[in-house]
Amino acid sequence: PAPFGKAYDATDIETGEVLKYPAGHAKAGRALFKRRFIPARLSDNPYLAEQGDYEAMLLSLPEQQRRQLLDGDWDIKEGAAFTEFDRSIHRNGQQNQQQYHRKRHQRNRRSFEAIKEIAFAEAAQQTLLPAHQF
Repeated sequence: PAPFGKAYDATDIETGEVLKYPAGHAKAGRALFKRRFIPARLSDNPYLAEQGDYEAMLLSLPEQQRRQLLDGDWDIKEGAAFTEFDRSIHRNGQQNQQQYHRKRHQRNRRSFEAIKEIAFAEAAQQTLLPAHQF
């Protein structure tokens, strides 16, 4: 599926070509409509969830399709190396990057503050060596 929440042009299932308005139409050549992927679980649709027969059909599917359609787990891929990946447990790359940069900034800030404190303490105690003793 497409990335969550990102709109994309609708395509022909067989050819993969973008569906466009026909020649002669006021919008000729432009995309006919956009699609947007919205991940969902069976429980998000009470009408289907209450009937029970749709759930029974989903339970009979192979694991990958069952997890996608029943649990809304669209991170699972056929032949994936990490089939146990769970977005509710594992953080995405952008969150990890932001956390890394925040921690790095905090560490650098603490280092800078420590160096400043040492320099001020030495200056206050006048323990700096005169220039001719270097």
